[in-house]
Amino acid sequence: MALSRFGYPARWSPRMAAGWRQGRIPWNVNHEYYNGSQKGKMSKSTMSTFQVFELFPDQHAARNYLEHRLWPNGPICPKCKNGERITTRAKDGFKHCNACKFDFTVRTDTILGRSHVPLHKWLYAMYLLVTARKGISSIQLAKEIGITQKSAWFVLHRLREACGGSSSEEAQCAQVSSDNTGSFYAVLKRGLYGIYHRPSAKHMPRYMNEVTFRLNEGNVKRHTLERLDSFVDAVVGKRVTYKDLTGTSPR
Repeated sequence: MALSRFGYPARWSPRMAAGWRQGRIPWNVNHEYYNGSQKGKMSKSTMSTFQVFELFPDQHAARNYLEHRLWPNGPICPKCKNGERITTRAKDGFKHCNACKFDFTVRTDTILGRSHVPLHKWLYAMYLLVTARKGISSIQLAKEIGITQKSAWFVLHRLREACGGSSSEEAQCAQVSSDNTGSFYAVLKRGLYGIYHRPSAKHMPRYMNEVTFRLNEGNVKRHTLERLDSFVDAVVGKRVTYKDLTGTSPR
């Protein structure tokens, strides 16, 4: 199999994508190739929307990827952190921890928790967020993945929460790599004026989180799937509710 410098197949086919979805081909087939002596000059390694759809056409494919990424050695109970006495339920990806009697899925204790948005739509939203240089509006996301604008707004703020570290402006700038420090304010300004249109001060730290993530882990020099991997890694242990964002409960 021909590999890109990043350990992913250099050429895609529907059959190959199906193999990845079903777990026959590891999600990163050769980390050593990228981490070893073959770094050299990085070539442009991006995935098209069509290729993303091939990889994650439905909930099952998305769940398979998330479980492989978040539980590389098998399911871990998010409540008691036990990984030895886990059984799989027959429905919707549920697992049961026989140690603490807790039922959970790969969504539990992540920003994806208690969401009715299908997992493959979450992954596509992540893809759009890391590949759109200026960001994406809730109106555009709603059209792209077929949900309401209200739900899209909530999804985007959850994703920005996953991107976050410290919320102070000084800390955000410090987190941006030295090569991208000058880009931070330029990208933020383009997004605020061209995409988001005067967001409230309450939500500004999350927009800064998004820009910081896109310039670091979401850097275009990295393969698209590596950027997506980094985003998925960041979703664990973070949660923001609709009430947190608006002060009211969703109807």
